[in-house]
Amino acid sequence: MDEGKRRVEEARAKISNTFYKHEGTFSFEKFATNLYDSFQILEKYGKPLYEDEELRLLFSKSQNNHPEFKQEIIICRQQYETFAEAVTYLKTVVSRLFLEVHKARSRRSISSVATREVNGVDISDLRRWYDSSEIKKLNES
Repeated sequence: MDEGKRRVEEARAKISNTFYKHEGTFSFEKFATNLYDSFQILEKYGKPLYEDEELRLLFSKSQNNHPEFKQEIIICRQQYETFAEAVTYLKTVVSRLFLEVHKARSRRSISSVATREVNGVDISDLRRWYDSSEIKKLNES
């Protein structure tokens, strides 16, 4: 199998295996990028999809069960005629609906451990050696 055929088959497999279900597990941005990249490969090797087919795939593979997201898919389907327009609209919808997923998770800083004590054992110095009585106390927690 030559390189072009292999890439076309990989692009088709990627399209068939790519779904958007939840922002926390696989972002809409990655989902849309995967579809777009696959469509570009198919076009490059002479197997382009019509715009209608690209839109159909975008909508059918957007399987997030959020009721408002489903409603926005229906609106998008009626208002936009190109893949790029639909993706742009849905990106704004996703960022509005799933804002809490995009918020940066706070990282625990080392200073928050500085005065930590567990069962009467000081654990602020991560390099210190614990004697057997301290180990027993730590295991009780």
